[in-house]
Amino acid sequence: MKKAKTLLAPFIYGLLFCVAGLSLWLLFRTKAVEVEIVSVQKKSFEEILTLDGVVRSTTKFTVTAFTTGDLDRIDLKVGDPVSKNQKITTLHWDLHKSIVSPVDGIISKIYRDSAGPVARGEPLVDIIDPINLEVVVEALTTDAVRLNEGTRAYIDAFGMEPPLPAKVRRISRAGFVKLSALGIEEEKTPVYLKFLKNPPSSIGDNFHVEVHFIISQRNNVLTVPAGALFKDEDSWAVYTLEKNRARLRIVKLEVKTDTAAVVSSGLKEGDLVILFPSDLISDGRKVKARSFK
Repeated sequence: MKKAKTLLAPFIYGLLFCVAGLSLWLLFRTKAVEVEIVSVQKKSFEEILTLDGVVRSTTKFTVTAFTTGDLDRIDLKVGDPVSKNQKITTLHWDLHKSIVSPVDGIISKIYRDSAGPVARGEPLVDIIDPINLEVVVEALTTDAVRLNEGTRAYIDAFGMEPPLPAKVRRISRAGFVKLSALGIEEEKTPVYLKFLKNPPSSIGDNFHVEVHFIISQRNNVLTVPAGALFKDEDSWAVYTLEKNRARLRIVKLEVKTDTAAVVSSGLKEGDLVILFPSDLISDGRKVKARSFK
């Protein structure tokens, strides 16, 4: 009996050791990180420069007092439509004479709406043409040199679908210095764009829009989403998915935008790359694809 217990003891200890080892392995084993992946594909690529712009009427008339006299109150409001020869107000001097609109349009500014004395040449109202519109962009001079007359663009007014096509009509050669919101001096110049399609009536003078300039176009080039790229020291890199593990790849880019980049080396068509890799991802880390795009 004593001999049997002696023989059984090593077996029990060995079993306990195996159970403890298995428990430790289950406790400390590397858990696969769930990731979102995308396939690298060849496709058309547009290098886009996005800047803020303002819609302006190409035609503006300023109605002024034709002589010194007493002006009646102006009852019109900004945004009111007016027709040619419509009465705006009356100017009293030796005679009583109506001041009328010279064109069909929209009141865009009222310099004074109260009655009282006015001097000859004093501006009273601005009238704009609501049909003939353009877009003006105050571009940094470093961005303006990348544009040319005729550069294609599309105009995106928030909530408007689809964006409207446009092209650069003129780039001013007279720059100016403007303080940014951070108080930094910036060298800018106006860029004027012409609509290639009539904008909807909901778009008017002084409306804010986003302008997407098409700087260059490439066809059938290898592209990767910008969300897969990150800096590894001085180089661009991605994580590829290979046999359920993340593998670090150094890549070279031809051009990069906010949404995508053209890859010249480091990847091939069909490679799977990890989108928005977190700090949990490292070279060789076990991963599990959560979704595929």
